[in-house]
Amino acid sequence: MKQVQAKANTPADGDYGTATTDAVRAYQSSHSLEVDGIAGPRTMASMGIARELGGGTPGGESGGTPTVPPLDGSVRDKIVQAARSQLGVHEWGNNCNPYGPCEAWCALFASWAWRQAGVNFSTAFSGDFYYYGRNHGTLHSGLSNPQPGDAIVFGTGPQSTSTSVHVGLIEKAYADGTVDTIEGNSSDQVIRHHFSPAARGAYAIISPAGS
Repeated sequence: MKQVQAKANTPADGDYGTATTDAVRAYQSSHSLEVDGIAGPRTMASMGIARELGGGTPGGESGGTPTVPPLDGSVRDKIVQAARSQLGVHEWGNNCNPYGPCEAWCALFASWAWRQAGVNFSTAFSGDFYYYGRNHGTLHSGLSNPQPGDAIVFGTGPQSTSTSVHVGLIEKAYADGTVDTIEGNSSDQVIRHHFSPAARGAYAIISPAGS
């Protein structure tokens, strides 16, 4: 918050009040961004600020702690093993889940699985995976070369929750271009899917740094 305020030329007091909203609007206007006063993904990217959101620790506000078996192998191996261990986990209440707060949780789950393999990334917004890939040099060209442990993001782009609507983790890639994924918050649970990325409306594939 204080970084946003500093970039928007308003006192960095950590309070997102009227003065900060007005300053962010002025920044957006001068940088040809959508003027809504909200420091969302595009605004923060323009400011050069890393955006990492969501439940920083397993369990978060929802309660419960995921049970994870011992993981071994590469970063990619550990991501897939962690994701597989959660197959069948179902939400409760209103989007409550063991990976973070009671909210849409596909990105909470995917970033949780990355963290089990030592990847320092936490977010509640699927579009942040795109910005992570861009910032770390792990954004694939188009939808090319999917690999186990990669994140695959669906929609039309990372700009907002209305354009970036879902994220899953690639479990296996096939020679015909199809993939198996493990996805949280899919039919209210962690579940496996098989599909062609382009046909299902994916817009980006991102590898974890260090993989």
